[in-house]
Amino acid sequence: MTDSSDGTTVAARIVLAVDPHKASWTAAVVDHTHRRLGQLRVPASREGYRQLRRLAGRWPAASLTWAVEGAHGLGLPLVERLTADGIPVVDVPAKLSARVRLLATGTAARPTSPMPSQPRSRR
Repeated sequence: MTDSSDGTTVAARIVLAVDPHKASWTAAVVDHTHRRLGQLRVPASREGYRQLRRLAGRWPAASLTWAVEGAHGLGLPLVERLTADGIPVVDVPAKLSARVRLLATGTAARPTSPMPSQPRSRR
C-alpha cells in the first residue's frame, strides 16, 4: 500500500518519538502497527543527540518521522538541533501525550457500575 503524499509505503513508516525532560531524552521507535523497534534514554546533551541520531540511523531516513513532545518547551533544544541538520520534526502537544498515557494505562474515567442494556419496565 502506498501513501500518495510522499510515495513511501505505509508498512515502511517508522516513528521515532522523543519525550524530553530537563536532563534526559527518552526515545521510542515504533512501526505502523505500534510495535516497538527500539528504545533509548540519553542525556539531554550533544552526546545524547549523537546517540539519538545513531539510533535513527538504523532505518532509512525517508521512512522515519521524528516526533517530539513539547517541541516549543522542553523539546526545543532537540528540535533546534534536528532542524539545523535538515530533519523535519512533528510537534506532539504535551496535552495530547498526557491523554494518550492516561488511556494507555487504563485509568481513564469509566463507569463504576454496568449500565442496563434496556430500561426496566414498571409493573
